[in-house]
Amino acid sequence: MEDEKFTDTIIDQFESVAPNKSIYFVAVENPNLPLKYVKSKNENIVLDTIQSKRFIEIKSRLEFYDVVVLHNLISPYRRNIVEEASFSVRFHWMVWGHDYYNLFVGEKFYLSNQSIRFLKSKRNIYWYIGKFLNNYFPFFDFFLDEKSKSYLKKDINKLIKKIESFSTVVPNEVKIINNSLNKNLKYIPLKYGYLENLILTDQSLICMEDNFFIGNSATPSNNHFEVLDTLSKSEFHKKIYIPVSYGDKTYKNYLKDYISRNVNKDVIFLEDFLDIKRYNEILLTCGNVVMNHYRQQAMGNILIALYNGARVFLNRKNPIYDYLNELGIMFFDTESDLNQFDLLPPFVELAKINRPILKEIYSKENVIEETRHFVEHFLS
Repeated sequence: MEDEKFTDTIIDQFESVAPNKSIYFVAVENPNLPLKYVKSKNENIVLDTIQSKRFIEIKSRLEFYDVVVLHNLISPYRRNIVEEASFSVRFHWMVWGHDYYNLFVGEKFYLSNQSIRFLKSKRNIYWYIGKFLNNYFPFFDFFLDEKSKSYLKKDINKLIKKIESFSTVVPNEVKIINNSLNKNLKYIPLKYGYLENLILTDQSLICMEDNFFIGNSATPSNNHFEVLDTLSKSEFHKKIYIPVSYGDKTYKNYLKDYISRNVNKDVIFLEDFLDIKRYNEILLTCGNVVMNHYRQQAMGNILIALYNGARVFLNRKNPIYDYLNELGIMFFDTESDLNQFDLLPPFVELAKINRPILKEIYSKENVIEETRHFVEHFLS
């Protein structure tokens, strides 16, 4: 794992069902520097570099563990772990999104035309140097252009032979992934977090204002531009919040420039990392939450918004769209509903419909029970 927002949560889940039975290796560049996200003081956390003696020792003893859980496969050191391990090691792959979609789907399938235009504009002298290097050394992750992605895809396809099972953010992705890998990996559900971890309870407030919240990061996969163009044509005087605290700095600057030239609205960029309490406070003022991703992304944001009673707008291409639709969740379409947001059901009505469904699946009790089944599968 790395110093990520989910790390504390997944440690808490495993410790709840199997205390002191796991080792959590958190890879960092400098173990002496303070962490940004990880606050857990669990004594089983090993915080070190991938060059450290402790990491090398853990890697040499993998066959003695019941399972090794890999939190995405995009990082070279994780692929190296699988490659060097014997076939007796049981690997479980936690599929995130960028590891699968970036390598196996391709940008043209999850980026809008305007987002692709940004990528083309980004091709400066460094991009061309990277492309040149990838022609001769495709195994280096220089710029992850199509050639290096193709190499990594082949690389991961080889590694898949050593991976026993996997989990996805939404179940709809299982068939998509197995088909693209031409495999039949065993699917074992395991979620990152639960409602209570997001400070969502029966007493949680419902949306109070009609502001907008667009995307979850400064990355092209948010497909901000089409949403902004639609809202620019609407007559309203609401705030538009856009979180850009992590992602691509160049994209963030490009987005800011685009908005300054084309969007005559009150846009507020959330550039600093906010704790979950402050994040929720802002979301409670945003009754219109727009996630125009074509791929699975921003699930935590979507759950919070739905629980708050917000009008959540998703793109039909997103696997989350079909998943929530099957659950009976009430949400809306970025293409057909966004331009008439003020005619949609009120927040109280949406919360009344969506909260019971979300509690049935994402309550702490149910997620911990799911984690228990996950652990028992590998201990049996």
